[in-house]
This record gives sequence, structure tokens and C-alpha cells, in this order.
Amino acid sequence: MNFVKKFNLNAKERISLLEMIETGRLSVGSKTDPEPKWCASLEKEMCDKFESKHAVLFNSGTSSIHAALSALGVNYCDEVISSPLTCYSAVLPIAMSGAVPIFADVSEDTLSIDPKSFRKNITDKTKAVLLPYIYGLPLPIKKFVSICRANEIALIEDCAHVPALKLGGKYAGTFGEISCFSFAQGKVLDCGEGGAALTNNPLLADEMRFFKDGGKRALRVYTPRGANNKMTNLEAFLAFKQVKNLEKNISARAKIAKLYFSACESTEGVSVNNKTTCLPSVALFKSLSPARDLILKLREKGVDAKSIYKPLNESNVFTENNLLEGFFNNDAKRAQIFRERNKPTPVANKASAHFFYIETDPMFSVSFHKQKAKEFRDSLR
Repeated sequence: MNFVKKFNLNAKERISLLEMIETGRLSVGSKTDPEPKWCASLEKEMCDKFESKHAVLFNSGTSSIHAALSALGVNYCDEVISSPLTCYSAVLPIAMSGAVPIFADVSEDTLSIDPKSFRKNITDKTKAVLLPYIYGLPLPIKKFVSICRANEIALIEDCAHVPALKLGGKYAGTFGEISCFSFAQGKVLDCGEGGAALTNNPLLADEMRFFKDGGKRALRVYTPRGANNKMTNLEAFLAFKQVKNLEKNISARAKIAKLYFSACESTEGVSVNNKTTCLPSVALFKSLSPARDLILKLREKGVDAKSIYKPLNESNVFTENNLLEGFFNNDAKRAQIFRERNKPTPVANKASAHFFYIETDPMFSVSFHKQKAKEFRDSLR
């Protein structure tokens, strides 16, 4: 395969990387240690890039969500509304926080939570909503802000798929109390593994810092919640490079997505989804017939087409009683709340069956993607 260098370090950056490795200062060893250079630099760069006052780094996007829920005071048997079309590891922290996930149905336009379904699922136990931007698609974010304010619900924006997406002139991730990002392999921002949370609230930022450092507030002073969730200096170095090159990365992905979108023109049965408004973290398509057979056909032709998320509420963990109670750490009360509160999500089920995507990873050359786009077009004929 024709790979393109992902980081393409210059001579100065190579020296910095080597010096960091030789010093052995890859993380924080104790409370008295200074923040490693590249962790501090990445936090500042995240704040500057995404117009936020505070950034806190983590070892994964999942950890950033867990810390966000803790900082917002999500407690035992609280309800957190989320989308069924998201990553399982994004929902795990809800149970880890002692709360119960409530799956609202989605909108076919955004593949994320439908505001009407969100409103219907609110109760006096609803503490927060975990709102994911999926596959680069924008959301009617002001509707969610309005609903959250009217019901005193905290808004956590999951921006793993949409770094640099702007809505009405503001970055996605700057509308709620906290926004969470992932640097996992394959994401637009990719350093192998890692995460970050942004907030304009200094108290929430402090709580998340305490959380990621094992709950330590001072010498022998702890909070009941916390975990060892720190990002390493090495990961921060690589992530810093990715954030610096974000616009270049997005531009390359847009060029690649256009190749696949053009290949789809004048074909029956498959359409481009939100071509003009989609931030192309992937090339997203909708098939009139179930996408499963088409995906298999494309893969036989060498095109790595993939189905979108399957509804989590239809997965084994949430449909098999023994697994459901295990999800809640064998807490029968929360498992029962989940069974009583969660309803079918027909739009999510339908969308999952008909949408598919192709990666726009600029790690592969344009010539590689041109060939795959040609194979894509030929397979649709």
C-alpha cells in the first residue's frame, strides 16, 4: 500500500522527541513533579485552537467522559441520556459513575440524538446528556442548549469525530459544560491513544484534574472518585503535532471524500449523505436497500466499506439479563431502572441498516484513494 507519513517530523522535532525519550520524563511521577513539557504545550494548543479556557488531558476519550461525569456530580441512579449509535466505550463511563444510560432515538439527518426524543426522555432524575457528533455530521446544537438550560441538565459534547467543525461560527465542543475528544488510532486527531476534555469552567477543570490523578487533591487528601488516567508526554508530543496540522488533515480528508462522492454521482440506490455540510471524517452514504449486501460486494472488490454503529440498546449487553446486571456491577436496582426506562429506537435501527461509510484516511495516498473510488464506482454500476 502507498502510505503517507502521518507525522512527518522535521529535524528539530526529531531531536525534541529523542531528548524527551532520553530524559525519561514521559509522565508525572508525583504531585510535586511539574507538568511534562508536551502535556502542557498540548493543553495550551487545544485551548487556543478550539477557543476554550481550560483543557485537561487523559489516556483515552473514554476516561475524559468518565472524568466529565464525575466533575458534573453524576451520582448513583442518576440518568444520563445518550445515543444508541455511538461507541460502547463512550457509554461505559455512565455505568462506572453509578448512573443509568437512557438511549434516546436519533435523527436520520444527524445520526445522533433527535431533540424531540431527547425532550421526551427527560425526567427529574436526568442529570446530563452525552451528545455525540457522529461521522462528522453537524447537530442543531442550539436546540440542545435550550432544552438543557430549561431543564437544568448538563451538556457533554462528544467531539471525537468532529475536531474543527464549526456551527454558526463557534467550534463544536464550546456549547456545553464540557466537551470530550479522542486521540485514538483512526480518529481525525490520532496519537495512537489519548483524550482531552475542554471547559470554560475552572471548577470543572480542577475536578477533572483531580479525577485523572487518582483523586488526589493534596498530600494525603483525596476525593472518593478518581483513576490513574493521565496522558503520557510521548502521546502529547504526537497529539500536539496532529493538532498543529489539523487544518491540513481536514483539507486532505475533504479532497479524498470528494473522490468517493463523485464516484457515487448518477447512481441509483446509493446517495451521498449531507455532502455540503458534512465535515468529512469519513465518506458517508445511504443505501436504499439494506447496506449489508453492498458492503460485502464492495469488500470483495477491495473497497473497505464499513457499516455504521449498530444500536447499543439492541446489543447483547443490554438485552441479556445476566450481562445487563454485570454492566451495572451486579446492581439489580439500576438494571431494573434501565429496563423500565429504555424504549425502542426505530430510527436508529433503520439508519444502522442503511448507512455505510468509507474511510478518508490521508495516511493513504491520493492515488490509492483514486483507485479505490474507481472500484467503488464500478461496483455501483
